Amino acid sequence: MDTTTKVATGPDGLRGIGRPDPSGKWLDYVDRFGMSAAHVPTLVRMSLDWVDAPFNDKVADWAPVHALRALGQLRAIEALEPLLGLLDELEEADDDWFLEDMPSVFSSMGPAAIEALTRYICDPEHGVYARIVVGDGLCKLGESHPNGREGAVLGLRTGLAGFRRNDPAINGFLISSLLTLGAANCAELIERAFVAGRVDESIVGDWRSVRRELAGDRRGGARAAVAKDKPSRIAPSPRDRNRERRRNERRSRRRSRTKR
Repeated sequence: MDTTTKVATGPDGLRGIGRPDPSGKWLDYVDRFGMSAAHVPTLVRMSLDWVDAPFNDKVADWAPVHALRALGQLRAIEALEPLLGLLDELEEADDDWFLEDMPSVFSSMGPAAIEALTRYICDPEHGVYARIVVGDGLCKLGESHPNGREGAVLGLRTGLAGFRRNDPAINGFLISSLLTLGAANCAELIERAFVAGRVDESIVGDWRSVRRELAGDRRGGARAAVAKDKPSRIAPSPRDRNRERRRNERRSRRRSRTKR
């Protein structure tokens, strides 16, 4: 028997879903729960509960994750600034659910989000992983919105222009995103970042391989063709890279305490 029509509608319906599908597949929140622009303020408040409310792994405790995804499906640009405001706290909390979904949510907001995302990437006051997540969102935006590609490339390029003060991991992911978008016009800037030794090559490879890939873009070759020949060039996900970085930091702190 089909029970989908018996769930509550609007944001209240999100409290009865529970843990999201581990496959990463999103529900159609707009159709299933009758979401509309009128629900955006409530969905934003519900999303903020992910950091503000205690979490006990009960069904209702997962509502903020579903609210975040619903905001993405509604393309709610008015939710952008409140969500950006969560990122540093989520990084400190070693969060997975929100940070995994954020790039897709940012991308869904379209070209109107580019300016704010660019400002965030360029701000060294924000955490390394938070800035990487925003860069990934810009990359996805450029891929999914043809009219936003140029702006996304400019935003990523602007972020990379600060390569001397950026963490090398940020530079690595920014370069990876520029390659994804086929930004061959950024070759000179990318080379300067490599020459300065400010790129984490475990993410994006060395300058020689990146230059070859950029040349392939100029000849009309796809990035996938390069990746097929050199599978080690595929960048690990930001989430996996950040997990490893935090593990190393925790090991370092433990060693320091042992020495004292």
